[in-house]
Amino acid sequence: MLHSAPLGCADADVVELGCGTGRNVVRVIGEGARSYVGVDGSPGMLSVATHRYCDSRIAFVQADLLAPWTPARPFDFALLVLVLEHLPALEVLAETLARSVRAGGRVRIVDLHPERIAAGALAHFQDGTTRFGSRASRIRCPRSAMRSTRRASMLSAATGSPAIR
Repeated sequence: MLHSAPLGCADADVVELGCGTGRNVVRVIGEGARSYVGVDGSPGMLSVATHRYCDSRIAFVQADLLAPWTPARPFDFALLVLVLEHLPALEVLAETLARSVRAGGRVRIVDLHPERIAAGALAHFQDGTTRFGSRASRIRCPRSAMRSTRRASMLSAATGSPAIR
């Protein structure tokens, strides 16, 4: 799905939460993004990513996505690919998105459908040289994600942080 539709990130500063080894960097920069910052909690994955790309428009940051993260600057576009199933709840992620995306910015989330997760379909990733399979999270309902996003938008309005739109 992700590879067949344009991301719409031309001339945007892009943050990817849960970037892993940076597999989406070429696509983002290829579509004309001004910059790309990949954020992940795995030192092994970030090590692979940083050795893969040598471009002044590309940077990687280690941060635990289970805890609220505040970037140094707001972004125009946030990308999350196969991240939701790794999180036990979405509230912290929604708060991080509210802090990361400027007002009027865009968020693109690509993940496995909850029914596929319930049926046992899981994303796999490698941390350095070790291969991992993800355990399905407790998030089963897209409505849960929408409630979390609405709560983050309300939080951002109350705190003056950029809102997700």
